[in-house]
Order: sequence, then C-alpha cells, then structure tokens
Amino acid sequence: MGTVLSGTDWATLEHATGPATELPAVLVRLLDGDPSARMAALQYIERINHQNTIYPATAPAAVYLAAILPDPRTAAPVPLAVDHRGIVGPRPLRAVLLDQLGDMADDVGDEVAALAMKHGDDLRDVPAVVALRAARPTIFRVVASFVDDGDPTIRAAAVVAAGRLTDHPTLLGFRAELAHRLQALLDTDADSWHRDRARELLTRWNRPSPEPAPSNENENGPDAPDAPPF
Repeated sequence: MGTVLSGTDWATLEHATGPATELPAVLVRLLDGDPSARMAALQYIERINHQNTIYPATAPAAVYLAAILPDPRTAAPVPLAVDHRGIVGPRPLRAVLLDQLGDMADDVGDEVAALAMKHGDDLRDVPAVVALRAARPTIFRVVASFVDDGDPTIRAAAVVAAGRLTDHPTLLGFRAELAHRLQALLDTDADSWHRDRARELLTRWNRPSPEPAPSNENENGPDAPDAPPF
C-alpha cells in the first residue's frame, strides 16, 4: 500500500473537487485510531467516485483501498449515520470499502461501456476509466479473499464486489463459483441492497452479455489470479 501512496504523483491527478494533492494523507487516516478521523476520511474519499464518475485519482485510490482491506483495523465499525445505500447504523469499515470498490467496478463494467458506445462515447478514450479497468484483477485478488469471511456483513459485501469486478477478461472464469455464493446471499442475506445487487449480477450473467467496447486488455496478464482466491 505504501508503494501506491509514494509511487503516485497525486498532485497531477484530480478528483471531483480538484487536485488530489491531499488524498494520500486522507487515505492514511482511514486506519486512524480515532473513529471520527476515520469517518471524516471516509466522507472525503467520496470525491474519487462522486456521482458515479471516474476521475484520474480513482484508480490508484481504489488500489490503495483494496490493499488495506486485510488490515485488522478495517474490521472495526465506523459510526455511519447514513451510508451510500441509505442504511443507518455502524458497519465494519471493511464492508463499506468493499461496497465502494464494487460500485467503482460497476461504473466501468461492460454494460456501462456498451451503453457509452451506443451514445458515441468510447471509454477507451478516457484514461481514468482505462486505468481502473486495468486495475480490476489486482483489486479482485484482495476482495475475493473475503467471500468466506466469518462476518456476514463483510462476506456479503465481498461476494457482491467480487462479482462486479468479473467483467475483466481474466476474471470471467470465476463467475461460476461466485454465482453459487450470490444465490446463497439471495436466499439468506438480510441486507436488501446486497440482495438486489446479487440479483442484478445473476440476471446479467444468465442472459446474453451486452456487446462490450472492443478491449485490448490482456486476458492472460500478469495480474490475473492463477486460481480462485476463495
């Protein structure tokens, strides 16, 4: 995670409100011992995916968010008043970050790319989107390690996020195993937001896929997991 922070020229990148110069310090505060500092950082990073928009700072920030998921401090609850799904009450920071990573993955998925192409927009011409799409295998490797987590909130968030990342060519082969977990989530999970996302994914995978924007993503790239991490 330190490599992402130190190896990224954040001052040259932007998020929703301008240059991302201060973003590294904010990202570090996600692991602060003070719950109010963590909450403030969580509110701030909404700027990397504001209104479903992908910014130049989004991809490196997303890679960092994935990198900190295994840190034990992300298992602690954050005192959310209302999170992005309208849910009141505290949730593990890890679950919140997994949901955010899933949202970002969905915003650069094949259905979005196909819809953009129909409107004359080629996402291959948007460097910020290209960067996040390329980062999906790296993010998936960490996200998928939580699909059997003992905490049902984290487990549900991981299963949904992992499924939303599988539009990448190197990850398509993981859908069959994830489908079983998504169906189990549909049958047992009390969280309606995760159930809705699981239903969307299973419906999407069981119908002809939208014609994606032509891709030059390497189907056997170095970041492709060799075997399911679950």
